Amino acid sequence: MPCHGRDVTAAVAGWPADWVCELPCRVDRGGLHPLPARPLPTLADGLLHAVKAYELLAAEAAVTGDHHAALAALVAHPLGPGGDRAPALWEDLLRVNAQHLPQFGG
Repeated sequence: MPCHGRDVTAAVAGWPADWVCELPCRVDRGGLHPLPARPLPTLADGLLHAVKAYELLAAEAAVTGDHHAALAALVAHPLGPGGDRAPALWEDLLRVNAQHLPQFGG
């Protein structure tokens, strides 16, 4: 039985209720009860949010076939190509992987 929304946001300050989080829990007959976690250091918190932005944009692009979301995902990822090189990389990814990416009209 997974921990959900209110339980997780109470354990991890600032954590959106619709994000998944792995953390220690107390288990009893009433279910899972997340144990409170210390806030992440600023650097780690910023990195986590940047990667989560990438994941959300990539999922949106995959489901909808939205090219703008795919480009935004590439730019959002901390190890991504950056805004100046993302369009060329995206076109190359589409060309090489067209058979796997039909939602993008390729």
